[in-house]
Amino acid sequence: MQFGLSIASVLHSSGSAFSVRTRSLIRESLWNEASWAGTGFADSGDRSQPPLLLLLFRKRTPAQKIFEKWLEELSNEDTDERLRISIIRKIDSEHPLAYTVIVGSNWPSPAEGAGLSIMVSRLNQMYPDTGENLTRFQGLFESAGAYDLTFGLIRAANEGIELGSQRIRKRALFVRDAWQIGLNDPDCVGVDPKLDPIIPEGQSNAPVLELLERLRKRGAEKHG
Repeated sequence: MQFGLSIASVLHSSGSAFSVRTRSLIRESLWNEASWAGTGFADSGDRSQPPLLLLLFRKRTPAQKIFEKWLEELSNEDTDERLRISIIRKIDSEHPLAYTVIVGSNWPSPAEGAGLSIMVSRLNQMYPDTGENLTRFQGLFESAGAYDLTFGLIRAANEGIELGSQRIRKRALFVRDAWQIGLNDPDCVGVDPKLDPIIPEGQSNAPVLELLERLRKRGAEKHG
């Protein structure tokens, strides 16, 4: 598992007044302290009940504070879908089951006026041995039409995961293949230029190719 921070800038041009604003539900200091170490899925065994998407942390107190702040801002149901959760599959041709989880804020709408928004996201690359857990979660999510976002605490070896008590009901989840993501895409931060994503045959102009070219060129210039 790998995890990190990504920052993206979004330029929106409608309206007359131009402003620069930071739009983020991610509090970097808390996330750094909580130590996000993985992503998990769970269910109650009842297909009529929403499954759980768990953000797995190592430190209890900052993890609780992350969710306390979200509950203050979003309540126990994110009806406006301000928090964006994305799962990007097929990110690594050498590991076909690998995927990236992105936690961030949804992009602003043009109605909010002209300006430059700074978007902050957290990323978690997962390398599971099987795709069964993700597939099962997707099926339960589709059946229930919702899922509950919560957190889990990674305990000592062989002691399992301790579930957090705070939950936020969500109805939007973006599950996509990496090859579909191009420039100016809300999930472009989830494409790792160090990896070669799986691109289906016949997709010679896959959107991700232009994005990878841009990211790799930027990386070369930075280290050149």
